[in-house]
Amino acid sequence: MSLSQLVSLNALEQARKQNSFWKKWIGGDLPSADTIGRVFTLISRDDIRGILKNLYSKLKRGKALKPAFGNRFALIIDGHESSCSCLRVCNKCLERAIHTDKAEKVQYYHRSVLALLWCEGFYLPLDTEAQLSGEDEVSCAVRLLKRVPLNYPRAFDLILADGLYARAPFFKFALKHNKDVIAVLKDERRDLLKDAQGLFKEGESITYRYKRLERKCQDIEHFSSWSQLGCEIRVV
Repeated sequence: MSLSQLVSLNALEQARKQNSFWKKWIGGDLPSADTIGRVFTLISRDDIRGILKNLYSKLKRGKALKPAFGNRFALIIDGHESSCSCLRVCNKCLERAIHTDKAEKVQYYHRSVLALLWCEGFYLPLDTEAQLSGEDEVSCAVRLLKRVPLNYPRAFDLILADGLYARAPFFKFALKHNKDVIAVLKDERRDLLKDAQGLFKEGESITYRYKRLERKCQDIEHFSSWSQLGCEIRVV
């Protein structure tokens, strides 16, 4: 779906009406949604990674990749749940308890962490890693990032993540590979959040408009309240 920039296989199937377009790009008719789904279940992750790397290389050589903002490319790291069921299960399924009015049920699901390159006008998937039983999403992301810089050493300068990734091991791993990190600051980092909120009350701010919203921005560097990280950071 990331490759086609569409929301579902069914949406892709509706595009079969544009037959001349697909014959130009894939050399034939576009298969049905059922066929595409069946074939993709047979493709290994290494095959997908090879396709994505080949696509990135062609876009890079053709100078079709431009950063979404400024002159720095950002890599977005985020988890994605691909399927869940209370009936179907395989030996690689993750499990969780679902509470209902009648009883508690076990739900089986699959989750992966995706690495998306944020380009001007679109997001380009670079790699994916399946979350294993007994590990959390961040541990899975660290395993993914051990591979991405090796395959794409100069593709990005900055990592973007949500509040779940505001953990010292994740930040340390990124900094070790000379990548900056931006993550949402939430209550889990209470000392840092409390210090930032206190200084923001006294500091100057910049007000600007974005579409219909008026926003106030404050930016302070050299916070050392995150003791587990062991280095100064910047809070915006």
